[in-house]
Amino acid sequence: MATGGSGRDTQYEGRLLYEEKGLNEYVAIFTVAKDAGTLFDYRNRKHPKIVGLTQSINFTFVPQQDSTLISRGDYIELKFDTPQVKPTTGWIIKPHTVPCRIYRSDVDKVGTPGYPDPPCCSISIHATPDAVLRLHYTIPVEGVVKRYTLDIRRTLRR
Repeated sequence: MATGGSGRDTQYEGRLLYEEKGLNEYVAIFTVAKDAGTLFDYRNRKHPKIVGLTQSINFTFVPQQDSTLISRGDYIELKFDTPQVKPTTGWIIKPHTVPCRIYRSDVDKVGTPGYPDPPCCSISIHATPDAVLRLHYTIPVEGVVKRYTLDIRRTLRR
């Protein structure tokens, strides 16, 4: 739920969705908007086959350091190079774009001409036959005031 326009105190909402592509194959979609209604509409229009529960985070972008540069206040980034606590053997997690970033300016334009949908980052998730039964893969979110971590949780189906 947004508490302002696009200023430093504006609250944004991010949501992690899962779309099943096949047996033990998914695409996780992390998308950001200023309000839950926009995310709900996007999910229903673009991803009606969402499976399971979704994870939501409410956050504020870090304050911009210099408005003339693309600085840390201009985007959030999903970090895939973090050591994992739980074993991930046999699971392949791959972002579709590297670096995996969502820019504040793109989120702020949602609903204006040329920006009908909120920006998103897509992540492929695939299990090989020898994969551990339960995947718990953590993805830190950088560029937000309060520390957040997205959790990809899947269970191997046979």
